[in-house]
Amino acid sequence: MSTQHSKVLAITNPVAWASSIRRMRPARLVGRQWNRAHAMIRAWALVKAETVEARVTGVTFERWQEAIAHLTRYDDSRIRITLRRERDNAHDTAAVAVVATVAGKGSYRMGYLPCPLAAVVSALSDAHRSVHSVFERVVGLQSTCTNYGLRIAVRV
Repeated sequence: MSTQHSKVLAITNPVAWASSIRRMRPARLVGRQWNRAHAMIRAWALVKAETVEARVTGVTFERWQEAIAHLTRYDDSRIRITLRRERDNAHDTAAVAVVATVAGKGSYRMGYLPCPLAAVVSALSDAHRSVHSVFERVVGLQSTCTNYGLRIAVRV
């Protein structure tokens, strides 16, 4: 079976080993947001795409605005983005946190992936498939009324 085909099945269908883990429900598209046909189409589109640009959500909570503002001080090549699966998240069992690491300075959670993309990334993570993320840019704050935002590229 090809890698693409295996990723599509991991995204759309429940993970086989999840039946042994009763408290964790695997994140997948079927039964979560879409029917099987639509989930398969969406999964193939995501897997065949080179990268998906995503807007990080939840950036106005806690002190994440200050953290994003600090990112503007560093060269883009020093910033590394890591996606961290949060199975115990009270609001969404498919939540995926976005963590920024600046070389030589440390790591900080910046927010979360949007729900539809988080469902895909968490399903791939549960199936032990690799997902890569890259820092794109900090957006916003053209005036005093707007907030900072963060854009990342995700490759499934």
